[in-house]
Amino acid sequence: MVSDPDDARVTALLAGLEAVERRLAVQARADPAAGLTDPEAETGERWEAGQVWSHMLEFVPYWLSEAERVAKTGSQAPVPIGRPRNDTGRLGGVERSRRTPPAQVMDGLSTELSRVRTFITDAIPQAGAVRARHPLAGDLDLVRIFEQFVLNHLEEHATQLEKLRATGA
Repeated sequence: MVSDPDDARVTALLAGLEAVERRLAVQARADPAAGLTDPEAETGERWEAGQVWSHMLEFVPYWLSEAERVAKTGSQAPVPIGRPRNDTGRLGGVERSRRTPPAQVMDGLSTELSRVRTFITDAIPQAGAVRARHPLAGDLDLVRIFEQFVLNHLEEHATQLEKLRATGA
């Protein structure tokens, strides 16, 4: 039984990560989808499936490292997090594993998600009320960092991959 609202948030976050990992595993086992994603709302950017896979493998450890950095500060003052869209690490990550078979990328992504789950389970309860500040998302606690920048982002990309496969576009 969950007694603390934060416990409920952590439980929901862990369940969401498991669910999106299962969705992605299905996509990874299928033949690679052809075509390009729908245009991104803010930039109009469109990616092929390999870029989506590569981006996921890059951003999950990035956000884990940001959360670890925030947790280590122990600061009650919000710690700046995030990076611009044109960050070279982000852009390089989109290209790095672009041609790697999705099943192989999924293996790496599963390893990273296991690290995230360990951090959520072990470190978040110890971190207390540390906060982060993202230039667009504002002030966030550690659970919200993972909800917004890992879980929600993975769900968006899982939907993109599913749509590419369904439309064959």
